[in-house]
Amino acid sequence: MAFQELKALERRPRSELELSDLSDWTMRHCALARGAIDATLLRGPGYNFLNMGYYLERADSTARLMDVKYYVLLPRVDYVGSGLDNYQWTTLLRALGSHRSFHWAYGGDVTAGKIADFLILNTQCPRSLKTCVAGMANHLGRLAKAYDHRTDAQARSEALMAGIEETTVEAIFEEGLHEYLTRFIGDTALLANDIHDAYLSGEMR
Repeated sequence: MAFQELKALERRPRSELELSDLSDWTMRHCALARGAIDATLLRGPGYNFLNMGYYLERADSTARLMDVKYYVLLPRVDYVGSGLDNYQWTTLLRALGSHRSFHWAYGGDVTAGKIADFLILNTQCPRSLKTCVAGMANHLGRLAKAYDHRTDAQARSEALMAGIEETTVEAIFEEGLHEYLTRFIGDTALLANDIHDAYLSGEMR
């Protein structure tokens, strides 16, 4: 169905295609695919690999979007904490589909500290880095049990989980949000490499 709809969209003149319509169509069909996976797929290795990829991609994209906001969207350093700064954080929440849930969880003013806490450390947020790391660690643990074999990927995911559980928003801002996010992106890339080497290279290690 999605394929046929996409072919129909391709036949329409580009001038008639609204970006918002394409975005809504993409989100709708992604949600349908995700729902079908969760509702029907056997909880075997395939399910675990799908979800590991899902959490890896979501963690990486959330971290990169936050970093882009902080270093590209903000015109000057002296705008930090200003009305423009807070408006851009709100725009970021909307881009991540988390604007409403943020206000349910926190209410009140939108601040950089609250948003960093929400998108990095709050496990109520499905896009938070902590939620994604926990998901990766969970599915890697299921694979280790299924294959009766632990790999470097399990060890790295557990270390990543321990690190994010121990940190605070204050510690993140003390290190520097950009520095923290850059380190996190690097760590997830190393985890992806470990998963490839352990399970996709043809030789389980």
